[in-house]
Amino acid sequence: MPGRPTLCGLAVLLCLRPAQAPAEASRSGPDEEWAFVEAWAAFRRDLDATVPGEHGQVHLVEGLGAGPEWIARDAIRNAASATTLTTLARRVARERDRGAIPALRAALDRARDDASRRAIERALVRLGDGEIVRQEAQRLGSASAAERWQAAATLAAAGDEAGPALRSALEDPDGQTRIAAASALASRGDRHALALLDGLLRSANEFERREAAHGLALAGEERASAALREIVSQPGGDRARAARSLGLIGGQADQRLLLRLLGDLPRDRSQGLRREILAAVGRIAVRTELPAAQRHLRTLDDESRDEWGEADAGLEAVGRAVAARAAGPRAIAAHVAAQLASPLPAETPAAFAQRQTLVEPMARALSGGLPPSLPARDRSAFDLGAATRLIATRGGDAAARIARFAAAVDVLVVIGARLGHPALAEPPAARATGLGADRAIDGNLLTSWVAGPMAGPLRIELEAASRPRRLWLVGGCVEDRASYAAHGRVRGIEVRLDSGAPVVAELSDSRPYFQQVTLPSRHTRSLTISVSSVHPGQRSGAPACIAELRIE
Repeated sequence: MPGRPTLCGLAVLLCLRPAQAPAEASRSGPDEEWAFVEAWAAFRRDLDATVPGEHGQVHLVEGLGAGPEWIARDAIRNAASATTLTTLARRVARERDRGAIPALRAALDRARDDASRRAIERALVRLGDGEIVRQEAQRLGSASAAERWQAAATLAAAGDEAGPALRSALEDPDGQTRIAAASALASRGDRHALALLDGLLRSANEFERREAAHGLALAGEERASAALREIVSQPGGDRARAARSLGLIGGQADQRLLLRLLGDLPRDRSQGLRREILAAVGRIAVRTELPAAQRHLRTLDDESRDEWGEADAGLEAVGRAVAARAAGPRAIAAHVAAQLASPLPAETPAAFAQRQTLVEPMARALSGGLPPSLPARDRSAFDLGAATRLIATRGGDAAARIARFAAAVDVLVVIGARLGHPALAEPPAARATGLGADRAIDGNLLTSWVAGPMAGPLRIELEAASRPRRLWLVGGCVEDRASYAAHGRVRGIEVRLDSGAPVVAELSDSRPYFQQVTLPSRHTRSLTISVSSVHPGQRSGAPACIAELRIE
């Protein structure tokens, strides 16, 4: 893998041609197919992994950056960590990837913690999932005040269709729910909601004053500045969130206030507040004197306005520059670029690599290109052999894990494009019946449906009648090469559309990736798949497996 370790391997796609449909993709041999499958396994293995960061543990997936939609969707289907799911949900929502809705719905079904459930629900709402919007609107009528408040907060991400439900919540008996609904509506310019929040700025209730100030700041209303200055200047309380809100609407005087507060903080404590203050200082600088960075910020800002998001590492870097007395666009851009040239004091190599990845987009925006301290990675020099050797390693320090994860992503992108994998990445909208049948359409190459007398045929029932042209399947257990060799591999296969005559096909014994079976052109609601013969495995009598199948 040439170049420095990076979490941003998905950016490789930016210099690739659009992925071809599978039938039109250039032919790749078993070596490339195995490289892809093993990279997928490595990516899945490290998907929820963490490395030491500047401010605690950081999930590798937090540095994925921009890239092909199918990888983010695949990660959502397979992630186990709440932090990973939350990060990915925000990413697909920001990129308006409506194709991720099925993966998000499946993730919502298995999410067990409140934080990731809220992030997934918010993402679905932002993507315009009408079913989730209706469910959240119905929750506004719950007997539980906590549920009503959460529903109002989630609907803040919805479009105009949530307006009537939110307006009715302005009369909710629970003050927290009223304020959440008013904050959501105020961001849309609703005059009634703005007036309600404005009145609460003078409430005798501290909670109401604080929440009203945050709601007005999210709506861009400078009238909340005085209340936010009071909150951020007082020890304890909600200083970090007040600093974030002040960054949205404050001016140069507020920037100076925040810098004074930063100087008063103990350097070995209050790291979360320190980061929020630096990001707020950076945001004020971007809003008031850095138009190039404003354009960049608008592409990321939806989730980072109200909670720590992808934009904040770049804003924090700008804040560091301002705190170091860099003045003007050129000086700030130079200081941000210099921050990426070497680690900060006491920064670990892993934290440095992570910071480089997350700050690089801001550095590009400020400089109008790639800063000299960050030489462009030569995508044409992609070395599949080096990448696969790195993927095969185990253990190592945090920097090695970052490099291995990036190598896996690079292989998925480069070889996936050659294989036409983006067109095969999505599991079919269908239900599989039979013993272990769901493993054939779960989007996970590491699980398999096992053929044999106990399993019976594999039946796939489509959600709606369609006219499939091809069946694509991985006819072996591809968890690793040893499992592939030990188990039987599908040789002869019969496919019936509904109850019609079978389509008979034979699969190669050396292909660990999808192989196609051409189907007759007719409408069907189901496919029944039977394995008629097997390429024998090294383990005597071991049955054949189907790792995944797709319907085109």
